[in-house]
Amino acid sequence: MLLRKALLVAQKQLRSAGVRSEEASSIIQVVTGLSKEEILSDGARVLVDRDVNMIKYFVSERLRRVPLPYLTGKSNFYRDTFLVGTNVLCPRKETEVLVGSTIHAVESLQTQKNSLLTVVDAGTGSGCIACSVKKYSAWPIHMLGVDMSFHALEVAKHNARNLDVDVSFLQSSWLSAFSADSLDIIVSNPPYLSSFDWKNCEPELSYEPYTALVGGTTGTEMLKYDSINLFAQKVQFSCFLLFPGK
Repeated sequence: MLLRKALLVAQKQLRSAGVRSEEASSIIQVVTGLSKEEILSDGARVLVDRDVNMIKYFVSERLRRVPLPYLTGKSNFYRDTFLVGTNVLCPRKETEVLVGSTIHAVESLQTQKNSLLTVVDAGTGSGCIACSVKKYSAWPIHMLGVDMSFHALEVAKHNARNLDVDVSFLQSSWLSAFSADSLDIIVSNPPYLSSFDWKNCEPELSYEPYTALVGGTTGTEMLKYDSINLFAQKVQFSCFLLFPGK
């Protein structure tokens, strides 16, 4: 099959299922190793059967609304590529604002405090926030990532190794392993959906970890937990991000 035809067929199938047709190019990039520019300029290239079959498989899974990062095993976030799997949420573009906000907070607090700042990412998941803050902060920091999921922490540790950043990961129910005076900055993107909203969201969310998405009946219960709210009142800076329906 010609590359041009494979792209057009994939785009049409995805579009008909309500999936962004732009993902066809992303799928072909992953399968063939070609760049976006090469895909557009080399439409007469003949694809080997293996690649054709793999493209068809990826498209069929997207028609079932399996998130693309779960198919490719990776996702771009901030300035890097992260390993992802079904044990962690797919990193969202919107969440990148947390990285910038935390880095700015580090810079502001560091001018007031001579000692090393301790920053914790509560509910770290894939570790994308913790790793990005650690890697791109201009100041040295003690970066921690906590999650109650052992499997999520294994993914986060893998990402830290890949990016060669020093992040300490700890299995804990939110901030229960810490005292408020041991932390300087808390960053978190906690579960934000209500159980009702989750049932009515895009089908892709059904493949992601339920407990990482749903905060309870109203969706805001996690912010009211003493283990987060109490700390947020006592530490020098706390940054939470809520995107209902995202």
